[in-house]
Amino acid sequence: MFLWLWLLSKPVEVAPPATAYRPDQVYVYNHDTWPISLSSSHLPADTTKTCQQCHDDLLTGESIHGPVKKGCDRCHQPIQNEHPQENQLTFVLTNQVPGLCYECHDPNDKEHVHDPVQKGDCFTCHDVHNSPNLYLVKKDPVGPLCLDCHELDIPANNQIHKAVSDGNCTGCHNPHQSNYNNLMASNKPYRMCRKCHRSVRKEFKRLVVHTPFDKKQCFDCHNGHSSQEAHLADSPPADLCLSCHEDMNNTLTNARLVHKVIQQDEACLKCHSAHATNYEHVLRKDKKDKQLCLDCHDKKVAALQGDLAAIGPLLAPGNTIHEPINTDGCTACHQPHQSEEHNLLNLAFPASNYASGIPGNYDLCFKCHPKEMLTTPLTDSLTGFRQQRKNLHYLHSQGKRGRNCKLCHDAHGTPNKYLIKNETQYGNWLMPIEFTADSLGGSCLTGCHERKFYERQTKPDTLNLQHDTGN
Repeated sequence: MFLWLWLLSKPVEVAPPATAYRPDQVYVYNHDTWPISLSSSHLPADTTKTCQQCHDDLLTGESIHGPVKKGCDRCHQPIQNEHPQENQLTFVLTNQVPGLCYECHDPNDKEHVHDPVQKGDCFTCHDVHNSPNLYLVKKDPVGPLCLDCHELDIPANNQIHKAVSDGNCTGCHNPHQSNYNNLMASNKPYRMCRKCHRSVRKEFKRLVVHTPFDKKQCFDCHNGHSSQEAHLADSPPADLCLSCHEDMNNTLTNARLVHKVIQQDEACLKCHSAHATNYEHVLRKDKKDKQLCLDCHDKKVAALQGDLAAIGPLLAPGNTIHEPINTDGCTACHQPHQSEEHNLLNLAFPASNYASGIPGNYDLCFKCHPKEMLTTPLTDSLTGFRQQRKNLHYLHSQGKRGRNCKLCHDAHGTPNKYLIKNETQYGNWLMPIEFTADSLGGSCLTGCHERKFYERQTKPDTLNLQHDTGN
Protein backbone atom coordinates (compact mmCIF):
# COMPACT_ATOMS: atom_id res chain seq x y z
CA MET A 1 0.00 0.00 0.00
CA PHE A 2 2.89 2.31 0.88
CA LEU A 3 4.46 2.11 -2.52
CA TRP A 4 1.17 2.72 -4.23
CA LEU A 5 0.92 6.05 -2.44
CA TRP A 6 4.50 6.83 -3.43
CA LEU A 7 3.70 6.04 -7.04
CA LEU A 8 0.74 8.43 -6.97
CA SER A 9 2.64 11.17 -5.15
CA LYS A 10 5.88 11.18 -7.29
CA PRO A 11 4.71 11.24 -10.93
CA VAL A 12 6.73 12.52 -13.87
CA GLU A 13 5.02 11.51 -17.07
CA VAL A 14 1.68 9.96 -16.04
CA ALA A 15 -0.06 10.72 -12.78
CA PRO A 16 -3.49 9.04 -12.58
CA PRO A 17 -5.70 10.22 -9.71
CA ALA A 18 -6.59 7.64 -7.08
CA THR A 19 -10.13 7.38 -8.43
CA ALA A 20 -8.76 6.31 -11.84
CA TYR A 21 -6.04 3.90 -10.68
CA ARG A 22 -6.26 0.31 -11.94
CA PRO A 23 -3.70 -2.27 -10.78
CA ASP A 24 -3.84 -4.08 -14.09
CA GLN A 25 -2.40 -1.02 -15.91
CA VAL A 26 1.27 0.04 -15.99
CA TYR A 27 2.16 3.57 -14.97
CA VAL A 28 5.59 5.21 -15.46
CA TYR A 29 7.19 7.01 -12.51
CA ASN A 30 10.52 8.57 -11.64
CA HIS A 31 12.26 9.39 -8.39
CA ASP A 32 15.41 11.39 -7.58
CA THR A 33 16.61 9.25 -4.65
CA TRP A 34 19.03 6.35 -4.62
CA PRO A 35 17.42 2.94 -5.02
CA ILE A 36 16.52 1.06 -1.86
CA SER A 37 17.13 -2.67 -2.02
CA LEU A 38 13.85 -4.52 -1.28
CA SER A 39 13.94 -8.17 -2.14
CA SER A 40 10.58 -9.78 -2.81
CA SER A 41 11.66 -12.68 -0.63
CA HIS A 42 13.01 -10.63 2.22
CA LEU A 43 11.04 -7.46 3.08
CA PRO A 44 11.79 -5.60 6.34
CA ALA A 45 9.63 -6.68 9.27
CA ASP A 46 8.30 -3.12 9.72
CA THR A 47 7.55 -2.11 6.17
CA THR A 48 5.54 0.93 7.26
CA LYS A 49 8.56 2.38 9.04
CA THR A 50 10.83 1.63 6.09
CA CYS A 51 8.41 3.12 3.55
CA GLN A 52 7.82 6.14 5.71
CA GLN A 53 11.46 7.14 5.23
CA CYS A 54 10.36 8.47 1.86
CA HIS A 55 6.59 8.57 2.20
CA ASP A 56 6.47 10.60 5.39
CA ASP A 57 2.84 11.65 4.89
CA LEU A 58 1.44 8.12 5.35
CA LEU A 59 0.57 8.52 9.04
CA THR A 60 -0.30 12.20 9.17
CA GLY A 61 -4.09 12.01 8.82
CA GLU A 62 -6.63 11.97 11.63
CA SER A 63 -7.87 8.61 10.33
CA ILE A 64 -5.31 6.06 9.17
CA HIS A 65 -6.20 2.93 7.22
CA GLY A 66 -5.59 -0.10 9.44
CA PRO A 67 -3.28 -1.95 7.03
CA VAL A 68 -1.04 1.13 6.78
CA LYS A 69 -0.33 0.84 10.48
CA LYS A 70 0.32 -2.91 10.25
CA GLY A 71 2.58 -2.90 7.20
CA CYS A 72 2.49 -1.75 3.62
CA ASP A 73 3.01 -5.31 2.37
CA ARG A 74 -0.58 -6.04 3.37
CA CYS A 75 -1.63 -4.40 0.10
CA HIS A 76 1.59 -3.90 -1.91
CA GLN A 77 4.12 -6.43 -3.23
CA PRO A 78 7.46 -5.79 -5.01
CA ILE A 79 8.06 -6.91 -8.58
CA GLN A 80 11.67 -5.63 -8.75
CA ASN A 81 14.64 -6.30 -6.46
CA GLU A 82 15.37 -2.63 -6.02
CA HIS A 83 13.05 0.29 -5.35
CA PRO A 84 12.78 2.89 -6.65
CA GLN A 85 14.04 2.38 -10.19
CA GLU A 86 13.86 5.12 -12.74
CA ASN A 87 10.90 4.79 -15.09
CA GLN A 88 10.06 1.38 -13.67
CA LEU A 89 7.09 0.12 -11.67
CA THR A 90 8.61 -1.79 -8.74
CA PHE A 91 5.47 -2.51 -6.62
CA VAL A 92 1.94 -3.63 -7.48
CA LEU A 93 -1.16 -4.27 -5.40
CA THR A 94 -1.51 -7.78 -4.01
CA ASN A 95 -5.02 -8.01 -5.47
CA GLN A 96 -7.30 -6.01 -7.70
CA VAL A 97 -9.73 -3.51 -6.18
CA PRO A 98 -12.35 -4.16 -4.87
CA GLY A 99 -11.19 -7.72 -4.19
CA LEU A 100 -8.32 -6.30 -2.19
CA CYS A 101 -10.73 -4.28 -0.05
CA TYR A 102 -12.97 -7.30 0.55
CA GLU A 103 -10.07 -9.20 2.05
CA CYS A 104 -10.82 -7.15 5.16
CA HIS A 105 -14.21 -5.55 4.50
CA ASP A 106 -17.43 -7.53 4.15
CA PRO A 107 -18.58 -7.90 0.53
CA ASN A 108 -21.98 -6.72 -0.70
CA ASP A 109 -24.84 -9.05 0.14
CA LYS A 110 -27.87 -6.73 0.19
CA GLU A 111 -30.51 -6.01 -2.41
CA HIS A 112 -29.42 -2.46 -3.29
CA VAL A 113 -25.75 -1.59 -3.75
CA HIS A 114 -24.43 1.93 -4.29
CA ASP A 115 -23.25 2.23 -7.89
CA PRO A 116 -19.58 3.10 -7.19
CA VAL A 117 -19.45 0.25 -4.67
CA GLN A 118 -20.92 -2.12 -7.23
CA LYS A 119 -18.27 -1.05 -9.72
CA GLY A 120 -15.48 -1.37 -7.19
CA ASP A 121 -14.72 2.36 -7.25
CA CYS A 122 -13.93 2.51 -3.54
CA PHE A 123 -11.49 5.35 -4.07
CA THR A 124 -14.23 7.60 -5.46
CA CYS A 125 -15.23 8.33 -1.88
CA HIS A 126 -12.36 7.07 0.28
CA ASP A 127 -8.69 7.91 0.57
CA VAL A 128 -6.66 4.72 0.70
CA HIS A 129 -3.97 5.56 3.26
CA ASN A 130 -5.09 8.36 5.55
CA SER A 131 -7.60 11.13 5.75
CA PRO A 132 -8.49 14.01 8.07
CA ASN A 133 -12.01 12.55 8.12
CA LEU A 134 -13.70 9.59 9.76
CA TYR A 135 -13.86 6.41 7.67
CA LEU A 136 -11.20 7.83 5.36
CA VAL A 137 -13.83 9.74 3.40
CA LYS A 138 -12.48 12.43 1.12
CA LYS A 139 -14.81 15.18 2.33
CA ASP A 140 -16.44 16.01 5.63
CA PRO A 141 -19.30 16.55 5.71
CA VAL A 142 -19.99 14.02 3.00
CA GLY A 143 -22.76 16.05 1.34
CA PRO A 144 -20.51 17.76 -1.22
CA LEU A 145 -18.95 14.37 -1.97
CA CYS A 146 -22.39 12.90 -2.68
CA LEU A 147 -23.32 15.88 -4.84
CA ASP A 148 -20.35 15.18 -7.09
CA CYS A 149 -22.58 12.45 -8.56
CA HIS A 150 -26.11 13.13 -7.28
CA GLU A 151 -28.05 16.22 -8.37
CA LEU A 152 -30.77 17.25 -5.90
CA ASP A 153 -31.89 20.22 -8.01
CA ILE A 154 -33.24 22.21 -5.05
CA PRO A 155 -34.97 25.48 -6.07
CA ALA A 156 -33.48 28.59 -4.51
CA ASN A 157 -36.51 29.47 -2.36
CA ASN A 158 -37.09 25.98 -0.99
CA GLN A 159 -36.77 25.10 2.65
CA ILE A 160 -33.96 22.56 3.02
CA HIS A 161 -33.82 19.68 5.46
CA LYS A 162 -31.10 20.47 7.99
CA ALA A 163 -29.52 17.08 7.39
CA VAL A 164 -29.12 18.08 3.74
CA SER A 165 -27.83 21.58 4.42
CA ASP A 166 -25.40 20.10 6.96
CA GLY A 167 -24.24 17.57 4.35
CA ASN A 168 -25.27 14.65 6.57
CA CYS A 169 -26.52 12.37 3.78
CA THR A 170 -25.40 9.25 5.66
CA GLY A 171 -27.80 10.13 8.46
CA CYS A 172 -30.56 8.67 6.28
CA HIS A 173 -28.79 6.77 3.50
CA ASN A 174 -26.34 3.90 3.70
CA PRO A 175 -23.36 4.84 1.52
CA HIS A 176 -22.56 1.23 0.54
CA GLN A 177 -25.58 -1.06 0.45
CA SER A 178 -29.08 -1.47 1.81
CA ASN A 179 -32.10 -3.73 1.57
CA TYR A 180 -34.29 -0.66 1.04
CA ASN A 181 -34.95 1.62 -1.93
CA ASN A 182 -32.74 4.67 -2.31
CA LEU A 183 -30.21 3.04 -0.01
CA MET A 184 -32.28 4.12 2.98
CA ALA A 185 -30.80 3.15 6.31
CA SER A 186 -34.18 1.75 7.39
CA ASN A 187 -37.57 0.99 5.90
CA LYS A 188 -39.10 2.66 8.96
CA PRO A 189 -38.44 6.38 8.52
CA TYR A 190 -39.35 7.14 12.11
CA ARG A 191 -36.27 5.29 13.29
CA MET A 192 -34.12 7.67 11.30
CA CYS A 193 -36.12 10.83 11.96
CA ARG A 194 -36.25 10.43 15.72
CA LYS A 195 -32.44 10.52 15.91
CA CYS A 196 -32.69 14.27 15.30
CA HIS A 197 -36.35 15.02 16.02
CA ARG A 198 -36.32 13.90 19.63
CA SER A 199 -39.37 15.91 20.64
CA VAL A 200 -41.46 13.75 18.31
CA ARG A 201 -41.01 10.79 20.64
CA LYS A 202 -43.13 12.48 23.31
CA GLU A 203 -46.04 12.92 20.89
CA PHE A 204 -46.59 9.17 20.68
CA LYS A 205 -47.59 9.24 24.34
CA ARG A 206 -50.58 11.47 23.66
CA LEU A 207 -54.13 10.14 23.65
CA VAL A 208 -55.06 10.78 20.01
CA VAL A 209 -52.48 10.00 17.33
CA HIS A 210 -52.91 10.85 13.65
CA THR A 211 -53.01 7.61 11.62
CA PRO A 212 -50.01 8.20 9.30
CA PHE A 213 -48.00 9.39 12.28
CA ASP A 214 -49.07 6.35 14.27
CA LYS A 215 -47.82 4.16 11.40
CA LYS A 216 -44.51 6.07 11.61
CA GLN A 217 -44.50 6.81 7.90
CA CYS A 218 -42.96 10.28 8.00
CA PHE A 219 -42.45 10.41 4.24
CA ASP A 220 -46.19 10.09 3.63
CA CYS A 221 -46.34 13.82 4.42
CA HIS A 222 -42.75 15.13 4.44
CA ASN A 223 -40.01 15.40 1.83
CA GLY A 224 -36.62 14.22 3.03
CA HIS A 225 -34.62 16.82 1.11
CA SER A 226 -36.46 20.08 0.50
CA SER A 227 -39.86 21.63 -0.05
CA GLN A 228 -41.53 24.94 -0.79
CA GLU A 229 -43.81 24.26 2.17
CA ALA A 230 -43.25 24.70 5.90
CA HIS A 231 -42.03 21.64 7.80
CA LEU A 232 -40.89 20.13 4.49
CA ALA A 233 -44.47 19.12 3.67
CA ASP A 234 -44.93 17.45 0.30
CA SER A 235 -47.66 19.92 -0.67
CA PRO A 236 -49.73 22.76 0.87
CA PRO A 237 -51.49 21.58 4.07
CA ALA A 238 -55.02 21.61 2.66
CA ASP A 239 -54.01 19.57 -0.41
CA LEU A 240 -51.98 17.19 1.70
CA CYS A 241 -54.76 16.55 4.22
CA LEU A 242 -57.50 16.23 1.63
CA SER A 243 -55.48 13.71 -0.36
CA CYS A 244 -56.38 11.22 2.40
CA HIS A 245 -59.59 12.75 3.76
CA GLU A 246 -61.51 12.31 0.53
CA ASP A 247 -64.92 12.52 2.20
CA MET A 248 -64.09 15.96 3.54
CA ASN A 249 -62.70 16.95 0.15
CA ASN A 250 -66.02 16.07 -1.49
CA THR A 251 -67.95 17.92 1.20
CA LEU A 252 -65.89 21.08 0.85
CA THR A 253 -66.06 20.95 -2.95
CA ASN A 254 -69.87 20.96 -2.89
CA ALA A 255 -70.36 23.31 0.07
CA ARG A 256 -71.96 26.72 -0.23
CA LEU A 257 -69.72 28.23 2.43
CA VAL A 258 -66.26 27.00 3.52
CA HIS A 259 -64.43 28.10 6.64
CA LYS A 260 -61.93 30.65 5.39
CA VAL A 261 -59.06 29.31 7.47
CA ILE A 262 -59.06 26.09 5.41
CA GLN A 263 -58.19 28.15 2.34
CA GLN A 264 -55.29 29.94 4.05
CA ASP A 265 -51.67 28.89 4.40
CA GLU A 266 -51.92 26.82 7.57
CA ALA A 267 -55.32 25.45 6.57
CA CYS A 268 -56.25 22.35 8.59
CA LEU A 269 -53.16 22.70 10.78
CA LYS A 270 -54.57 25.87 12.33
CA CYS A 271 -56.93 23.73 14.39
CA HIS A 272 -55.54 20.19 14.06
CA SER A 273 -52.15 18.73 14.85
CA ALA A 274 -50.50 16.69 12.11
CA HIS A 275 -49.05 14.29 14.69
CA ALA A 276 -50.87 13.82 17.98
CA THR A 277 -52.82 15.60 20.72
CA ASN A 278 -54.89 14.73 23.76
CA TYR A 279 -58.13 15.80 22.08
CA GLU A 280 -60.68 14.25 19.76
CA HIS A 281 -60.06 14.61 16.01
CA VAL A 282 -56.42 15.50 16.75
CA LEU A 283 -57.55 19.03 17.64
CA ARG A 284 -54.97 21.32 19.18
CA LYS A 285 -57.41 22.11 21.99
CA ASP A 286 -60.63 20.52 23.24
CA LYS A 287 -63.46 21.44 20.87
CA LYS A 288 -65.39 22.63 23.93
CA ASP A 289 -62.58 25.05 24.69
CA LYS A 290 -63.66 28.34 23.14
CA GLN A 291 -60.00 29.40 23.00
CA LEU A 292 -59.55 27.12 19.99
CA CYS A 293 -61.71 29.51 17.98
CA LEU A 294 -60.62 32.63 19.82
CA ASP A 295 -57.08 32.15 18.57
CA CYS A 296 -58.48 33.78 15.42
CA HIS A 297 -61.77 35.32 16.54
CA ASP A 298 -60.41 37.49 19.32
CA LYS A 299 -60.38 40.27 16.72
CA LYS A 300 -62.39 41.24 13.66
CA VAL A 301 -62.15 38.77 10.81
CA ALA A 302 -62.87 39.60 7.18
CA ALA A 303 -65.60 37.42 5.63
CA LEU A 304 -67.69 37.29 2.47
CA GLN A 305 -70.64 38.93 4.22
CA GLY A 306 -68.44 41.63 5.76
CA ASP A 307 -66.24 41.81 8.84
CA LEU A 308 -67.10 39.36 11.59
CA ALA A 309 -67.17 40.94 15.02
CA ALA A 310 -64.41 40.25 17.51
CA ILE A 311 -65.85 37.54 19.75
CA GLY A 312 -63.15 37.52 22.39
CA PRO A 313 -64.22 40.81 24.07
CA LEU A 314 -67.84 39.59 24.20
CA LEU A 315 -66.78 36.63 26.34
CA ALA A 316 -64.82 38.73 28.81
CA PRO A 317 -65.13 37.86 32.53
CA GLY A 318 -68.17 39.53 34.07
CA ASN A 319 -70.25 39.35 30.89
CA THR A 320 -73.33 37.21 30.48
CA ILE A 321 -72.18 34.40 28.17
CA HIS A 322 -74.50 32.28 26.06
CA GLU A 323 -74.72 28.99 27.89
CA PRO A 324 -74.00 26.67 24.92
CA ILE A 325 -70.59 28.31 24.55
CA ASN A 326 -69.74 27.45 28.13
CA THR A 327 -70.97 23.87 27.93
CA ASP A 328 -70.32 22.78 24.34
CA GLY A 329 -68.03 25.41 22.82
CA CYS A 330 -68.48 27.23 19.55
CA THR A 331 -69.43 24.09 17.61
CA ALA A 332 -72.74 24.06 19.49
CA CYS A 333 -73.89 26.58 16.88
CA HIS A 334 -71.18 26.65 14.19
CA GLN A 335 -69.73 24.12 11.77
CA PRO A 336 -65.93 24.14 11.83
CA HIS A 337 -65.42 23.23 8.15
CA GLN A 338 -68.37 24.18 5.95
CA SER A 339 -72.05 24.96 6.04
CA GLU A 340 -75.04 25.75 3.89
CA GLU A 341 -75.92 28.54 6.32
CA HIS A 342 -74.32 31.96 6.73
CA ASN A 343 -71.59 32.32 9.36
CA LEU A 344 -71.09 28.55 9.20
CA LEU A 345 -74.15 27.99 11.39
CA ASN A 346 -75.33 24.45 12.10
CA LEU A 347 -78.98 25.16 11.30
CA ALA A 348 -81.19 27.86 9.83
CA PHE A 349 -81.06 31.33 11.32
CA PRO A 350 -82.00 34.52 9.41
CA ALA A 351 -79.20 36.76 8.20
CA SER A 352 -81.43 39.84 7.80
CA ASN A 353 -82.81 42.04 10.56
CA TYR A 354 -86.37 41.03 9.71
CA ALA A 355 -87.72 37.48 9.54
CA SER A 356 -91.01 35.97 10.59
CA GLY A 357 -90.83 33.94 13.78
CA ILE A 358 -91.84 30.64 12.22
CA PRO A 359 -89.96 27.49 13.27
CA GLY A 360 -88.20 26.97 9.94
CA ASN A 361 -86.49 30.35 10.20
CA TYR A 362 -85.04 29.78 13.67
CA ASP A 363 -84.17 26.10 13.80
CA LEU A 364 -80.79 26.94 15.36
CA CYS A 365 -82.43 28.63 18.37
CA PHE A 366 -84.98 25.88 18.75
CA LYS A 367 -82.26 23.31 19.43
CA CYS A 368 -82.44 24.68 22.99
CA HIS A 369 -85.41 27.04 23.24
CA PRO A 370 -89.02 25.88 22.79
CA LYS A 371 -90.34 26.92 19.40
CA GLU A 372 -93.69 27.82 21.03
CA MET A 373 -91.91 30.86 22.47
CA LEU A 374 -92.37 32.51 19.05
CA THR A 375 -95.70 30.96 18.10
CA THR A 376 -97.83 31.33 21.27
CA PRO A 377 -99.55 34.70 21.87
CA LEU A 378 -100.33 34.16 25.56
CA THR A 379 -98.26 32.27 28.13
CA ASP A 380 -97.45 32.06 31.81
CA SER A 381 -94.15 30.21 31.41
CA LEU A 382 -92.69 30.09 27.89
CA THR A 383 -90.84 33.39 28.31
CA GLY A 384 -90.16 36.04 30.91
CA PHE A 385 -90.51 38.74 28.26
CA ARG A 386 -94.25 39.37 28.59
CA GLN A 387 -96.74 41.97 29.67
CA GLN A 388 -98.96 40.11 32.11
CA ARG A 389 -99.65 37.01 29.98
CA LYS A 390 -98.99 38.69 26.62
CA ASN A 391 -95.96 37.05 24.96
CA LEU A 392 -93.76 39.96 23.82
CA HIS A 393 -91.40 37.64 21.92
CA TYR A 394 -94.40 36.56 19.85
CA LEU A 395 -95.41 40.21 19.40
CA HIS A 396 -91.98 41.25 18.09
CA SER A 397 -91.45 38.29 15.76
CA GLN A 398 -94.65 38.01 13.75
CA GLY A 399 -95.17 38.84 10.08
CA LYS A 400 -92.73 39.84 7.36
CA ARG A 401 -91.42 42.63 9.58
CA GLY A 402 -90.85 40.29 12.49
CA ARG A 403 -87.69 41.28 14.33
CA ASN A 404 -84.75 38.94 14.24
CA CYS A 405 -83.53 37.79 17.66
CA LYS A 406 -80.11 39.30 16.91
CA LEU A 407 -81.56 42.85 16.86
CA CYS A 408 -81.76 42.79 20.65
CA HIS A 409 -79.67 39.76 21.70
CA ASP A 410 -76.06 38.85 21.06
CA ALA A 411 -75.58 35.12 20.59
CA HIS A 412 -72.18 35.15 22.30
CA GLY A 413 -72.07 37.46 25.26
CA THR A 414 -72.93 40.94 26.58
CA PRO A 415 -72.50 42.99 29.76
CA ASN A 416 -76.30 42.78 30.35
CA LYS A 417 -78.72 40.16 31.58
CA TYR A 418 -80.49 38.00 29.01
CA LEU A 419 -77.74 38.68 26.45
CA ILE A 420 -79.30 42.08 25.67
CA LYS A 421 -76.96 44.29 23.63
CA ASN A 422 -75.94 47.83 24.49
CA GLU A 423 -76.40 48.78 20.85
CA THR A 424 -77.38 47.10 17.61
CA GLN A 425 -76.47 47.56 13.95
CA TYR A 426 -79.44 48.90 12.02
CA GLY A 427 -78.33 49.63 8.48
CA ASN A 428 -75.50 52.16 8.82
CA TRP A 429 -76.73 53.24 12.25
CA LEU A 430 -75.39 51.74 15.45
CA MET A 431 -78.64 52.10 17.37
CA PRO A 432 -78.50 52.22 21.19
CA ILE A 433 -80.62 49.92 23.34
CA GLU A 434 -81.22 51.25 26.81
CA PHE A 435 -82.38 48.19 28.74
CA THR A 436 -83.07 47.91 32.45
CA ALA A 437 -84.36 44.90 34.36
CA ASP A 438 -86.11 44.37 37.69
CA SER A 439 -87.52 41.37 39.51
CA LEU A 440 -90.81 41.34 37.58
CA GLY A 441 -89.87 42.83 34.24
CA GLY A 442 -87.96 45.79 32.85
CA SER A 443 -87.92 48.53 30.23
CA CYS A 444 -86.08 49.50 27.06
CA LEU A 445 -85.63 52.62 24.97
CA THR A 446 -84.53 52.12 21.38
CA GLY A 447 -84.63 54.01 18.12
CA CYS A 448 -87.77 52.05 17.30
CA HIS A 449 -90.00 53.45 20.05
CA GLU A 450 -90.14 55.47 23.22
CA ARG A 451 -89.24 53.81 26.51
CA LYS A 452 -91.59 50.92 27.10
CA PHE A 453 -92.09 48.92 30.29
CA TYR A 454 -93.21 45.35 30.79
CA GLU A 455 -94.30 43.48 33.91
CA ARG A 456 -95.11 39.79 34.00
CA GLN A 457 -97.44 38.00 36.40
CA THR A 458 -95.20 34.96 36.87
CA LYS A 459 -91.70 35.29 38.27
CA PRO A 460 -88.73 34.43 36.02
CA ASP A 461 -87.80 31.29 37.98
CA THR A 462 -90.81 29.48 36.50
CA LEU A 463 -89.54 29.86 32.93
CA ASN A 464 -89.64 26.63 30.96
CA LEU A 465 -86.41 27.08 29.01
CA GLN A 466 -83.59 24.58 28.44
CA HIS A 467 -81.17 27.54 28.45
CA ASP A 468 -82.55 30.57 30.25
CA THR A 469 -81.20 33.25 27.92
CA GLY A 470 -84.52 34.86 26.94
CA ASN A 471 -85.75 38.01 28.61
